[in-house]
Amino acid sequence: MGGMLRAEPALIVTVGDASFRILTGSENGAELLLRLYQAAFDLAAKETGYSVETMTNAIFETFRERAQEAGEGWLESVLHQSTRGDTANMNSRTYQGGRAR
Repeated sequence: MGGMLRAEPALIVTVGDASFRILTGSENGAELLLRLYQAAFDLAAKETGYSVETMTNAIFETFRERAQEAGEGWLESVLHQSTRGDTANMNSRTYQGGRAR
Protein backbone atom coordinates (compact mmCIF):
# COMPACT_ATOMS: atom_id res chain seq x y z
CA MET A 1 0.00 0.00 0.00
CA GLY A 2 2.85 2.37 0.83
CA GLY A 3 4.19 2.33 -2.73
CA MET A 4 0.77 3.03 -4.21
CA LEU A 5 0.22 5.97 -1.86
CA ARG A 6 3.63 7.42 -2.69
CA ALA A 7 2.70 7.29 -6.36
CA GLU A 8 -0.79 8.73 -5.81
CA PRO A 9 -1.45 10.14 -2.31
CA ALA A 10 -5.17 10.66 -2.98
CA LEU A 11 -5.70 7.01 -3.97
CA ILE A 12 -8.08 4.98 -1.80
CA VAL A 13 -6.59 1.56 -1.19
CA THR A 14 -7.89 -1.29 0.93
CA VAL A 15 -6.13 -4.59 1.58
CA GLY A 16 -6.65 -7.70 3.65
CA ASP A 17 -9.85 -8.28 5.56
CA ALA A 18 -10.99 -4.68 5.07
CA SER A 19 -10.98 -5.10 1.28
CA PHE A 20 -12.91 -8.39 1.45
CA ARG A 21 -15.58 -6.78 3.62
CA ILE A 22 -15.99 -3.93 1.15
CA LEU A 23 -15.86 -6.21 -1.91
CA THR A 24 -18.47 -8.68 -0.66
CA GLY A 25 -20.48 -6.64 1.86
CA SER A 26 -20.02 -9.48 4.33
CA GLU A 27 -18.05 -10.08 7.51
CA ASN A 28 -17.18 -13.48 5.97
CA GLY A 29 -16.12 -12.05 2.62
CA ALA A 30 -12.68 -13.63 2.61
CA GLU A 31 -14.15 -17.07 3.32
CA LEU A 32 -16.80 -16.61 0.61
CA LEU A 33 -14.20 -15.68 -2.00
CA LEU A 34 -11.89 -18.46 -0.84
CA ARG A 35 -14.63 -21.03 -1.47
CA LEU A 36 -15.39 -19.49 -4.87
CA TYR A 37 -11.72 -19.60 -5.89
CA GLN A 38 -11.37 -23.13 -4.56
CA ALA A 39 -14.32 -24.28 -6.67
CA ALA A 40 -12.90 -22.55 -9.77
CA PHE A 41 -9.45 -24.07 -9.24
CA ASP A 42 -10.96 -27.54 -8.72
CA LEU A 43 -12.93 -27.23 -11.96
CA ALA A 44 -9.90 -26.02 -13.93
CA ALA A 45 -7.78 -28.83 -12.50
CA LYS A 46 -10.33 -31.44 -13.55
CA GLU A 47 -10.55 -29.98 -17.06
CA THR A 48 -6.76 -29.78 -17.58
CA GLY A 49 -5.54 -32.78 -15.59
CA TYR A 50 -3.45 -30.49 -13.35
CA SER A 51 -2.99 -31.77 -9.81
CA VAL A 52 -3.07 -29.00 -7.24
CA GLU A 53 -2.35 -31.52 -4.48
CA THR A 54 0.85 -32.74 -6.14
CA MET A 55 2.14 -29.19 -6.51
CA THR A 56 1.30 -28.10 -2.96
CA ASN A 57 2.25 -31.04 -0.70
CA ALA A 58 5.33 -29.45 0.88
CA ILE A 59 3.59 -26.10 1.32
CA PHE A 60 0.55 -27.80 2.79
CA GLU A 61 2.62 -29.50 5.48
CA THR A 62 3.97 -26.14 6.65
CA PHE A 63 0.47 -24.64 6.73
CA ARG A 64 -0.89 -27.73 8.51
CA GLU A 65 1.73 -27.45 11.23
CA ARG A 66 1.00 -23.73 11.72
CA ALA A 67 -2.75 -24.40 11.81
CA GLN A 68 -2.33 -27.11 14.45
CA GLU A 69 -0.33 -24.68 16.57
CA ALA A 70 -3.11 -22.08 16.18
CA GLY A 71 -5.88 -24.64 16.78
CA GLU A 72 -7.68 -24.04 13.47
CA GLY A 73 -8.11 -25.59 10.00
CA TRP A 74 -5.27 -25.11 7.51
CA LEU A 75 -7.27 -23.08 4.98
CA GLU A 76 -8.57 -20.77 7.67
CA SER A 77 -5.05 -20.47 9.08
CA VAL A 78 -3.60 -19.41 5.72
CA LEU A 79 -6.50 -17.05 5.15
CA HIS A 80 -6.21 -15.43 8.56
CA GLN A 81 -2.43 -15.08 8.40
CA SER A 82 -2.74 -13.46 4.97
CA THR A 83 -5.60 -11.07 5.63
CA ARG A 84 -5.77 -10.15 9.30
CA GLY A 85 -4.03 -7.29 10.95
CA ASP A 86 -4.56 -3.73 12.05
CA THR A 87 -7.63 -2.55 10.13
CA ALA A 88 -6.27 1.00 10.10
CA ASN A 89 -3.31 -0.23 8.04
CA MET A 90 -5.57 -1.92 5.47
CA ASN A 91 -7.29 1.21 4.21
CA SER A 92 -5.51 4.22 2.73
CA ARG A 93 -7.98 6.55 4.43
CA THR A 94 -6.65 5.47 7.85
CA TYR A 95 -3.19 4.15 6.91
CA GLN A 96 -0.34 5.84 8.77
CA GLY A 97 2.62 3.97 7.27
CA GLY A 98 5.13 5.66 9.55
CA ARG A 99 3.95 9.13 8.64
CA ALA A 100 1.31 11.47 9.98
CA ARG A 101 -1.73 12.09 7.84
